[in-house]
Amino acid sequence: MGGPLTDLGLKLLKDAAYDKQDFLLNYPSTAKNGKPLRSSTFFIKDSDGRLIGILCINIDLTAPLAAKKFIDSFIMGCGVEASVADSQKVSPDLPLTTECQPTPESFSSSIEELIATTINNVIDSLNIPAERLSPEEKIHIVKQLNDKGVFLIKGSVSEVAKYLKVSENTVYRYLNKKD
Repeated sequence: MGGPLTDLGLKLLKDAAYDKQDFLLNYPSTAKNGKPLRSSTFFIKDSDGRLIGILCINIDLTAPLAAKKFIDSFIMGCGVEASVADSQKVSPDLPLTTECQPTPESFSSSIEELIATTINNVIDSLNIPAERLSPEEKIHIVKQLNDKGVFLIKGSVSEVAKYLKVSENTVYRYLNKKD
């Protein structure tokens, strides 16, 4: 009550906006201290429609925006550490990243499916049918599969050999080949 008129309030009075509308809802504004606000202005009129007062409601958005930032970062999987660190002490052993680098992850129902999916994804990325792959392309595929950790799984060499239509010995040779 008795708060000073703002620059927007003055403009609304000058333009007689109250003659055309009864309120102005949910517009962004900034408090004197720099905090973000969501504001609404209501024109109070007498029975003849003359303006007798203005009611302004300002809601500080600092906490809701912090919550939004946390939720957005949680959903996107990036930047959570800043939001968490702001709101509570974080365990020093908790691995937190400072940059958002998406790490795609696919879920399989079995190890065999994981191997098959990984092999197919690498082969499909070349857009060449497996039977038309050159030895150099097969070496490249084996290197990519090795980089992805496929050969850490027991039985993967024979699976890769089947997909590439080569012997297991050939896959081992490709693995031992230096660039």
